[in-house]
Amino acid sequence: MSETDTGNSNLNVARRRAIAALLEMRSYEDAAAEAGVAVRTLYRWRSDPVFVAALRAAQGDDLHELSRQFHAEARQSLAVMVAIRDDATAAKSVQLRAAALIVEHAQALRGATDFEARIAALEERLL
Repeated sequence: MSETDTGNSNLNVARRRAIAALLEMRSYEDAAAEAGVAVRTLYRWRSDPVFVAALRAAQGDDLHELSRQFHAEARQSLAVMVAIRDDATAAKSVQLRAAALIVEHAQALRGATDFEARIAALEERLL
């Protein structure tokens, strides 16, 4: 992980390693082992505002990358569903299921998009 990934170049190597491990591991124990620090040290660093800010920045960057990857995978999955729906050799039940999934996911996306727009409008009114 580079210094810019953590959002703070003032962090020492151990803290940067700990942040990288916290992004990858499922538990504090595993992250501590991966980073080469004691679990108590990780828990103590949670009260350090600089460490917490860097961890949050790294988590935000990580979530952005995951979102980008999911978006790319969703596009490929949609292409597969369309290909199955349009495959004249596929069983009609399989084509129907693919078509239903396309409609279902389109409706879910529309609902999420509408919800996001409503939240943005409410935030705008509050500011």
